[in-house]
Amino acid sequence: AAAGGAQISELMPEETAKQQGYTISAAVGIAGYYNTLIHPFLHTPIRAMLFYQGESESNPQNCGQYGKDLEEFVKALRTKWGSSFKFYNVQLSSHGKISYDYWPRIGELRAAQFEAINHIPDYYLAAALDCGFQEGDPDFAHPLYKKAPGQRLARLVLSAEYGLLDMEYAASPHPVSAQWKENCVQIGFRYVGDGLKIFGECAHLIGFQIEKNGERKDAAARITGKNMVEVFCDDEAEAVCYGMQQLAGPDIANLSNSENLPSPAFRLERKQAFTP
Repeated sequence: AAAGGAQISELMPEETAKQQGYTISAAVGIAGYYNTLIHPFLHTPIRAMLFYQGESESNPQNCGQYGKDLEEFVKALRTKWGSSFKFYNVQLSSHGKISYDYWPRIGELRAAQFEAINHIPDYYLAAALDCGFQEGDPDFAHPLYKKAPGQRLARLVLSAEYGLLDMEYAASPHPVSAQWKENCVQIGFRYVGDGLKIFGECAHLIGFQIEKNGERKDAAARITGKNMVEVFCDDEAEAVCYGMQQLAGPDIANLSNSENLPSPAFRLERKQAFTP
């Protein structure tokens, strides 16, 4: 099913949307797309769901709640189907410069999509930072480069559903540890294949930022081992971020594994016990 510009409150069952505090939505009313595009198929068994959504919540009003909304959305659908089916999500890519007006919090939305790994069982995330708008594309809102995200979803499914690929080589690199030092944070990754590397034309690692007092600033970083990245910061840093820039193509964020699968965007707080 496809519904352009859908809000997650329109895809939820009505009782879930109301539970999350929604009473109205922009287009079809809360649960509008659930009633027309999802509910009719509840008697059809499914093994998994592929999902791409989130731009409509990439704003100051909705972004902060999105992580919990996504968690409750998946929980509600699994209850309705009576099945703990796997959920494959595509992390939002980048859009044209006009997106600063339309989706000013798209970086935070990406981070929420990644953080959902810690809260939603059997949840998988396909990275798409490198598949967004490119200068000269005719449509800023809908990225044209859909083949790569589709192939990445297929790799995840072949591994998780059928055991035909080793997840170490099927998934994008995911951070699993963050060790804060006096002048840096050392981030450990899984799903690195034969090792982390830089992709794209830039010769050095980019895309990392340090957050302090609610502001993010670019930070120097380097790959220090097969599965390790070191990001330089001071002892006042509150969080380390990757790929949360408004426009975050390979010229902005360029960490990948040996299979050329880019890292998803993420945000790790210093105080966070990070064990996805």
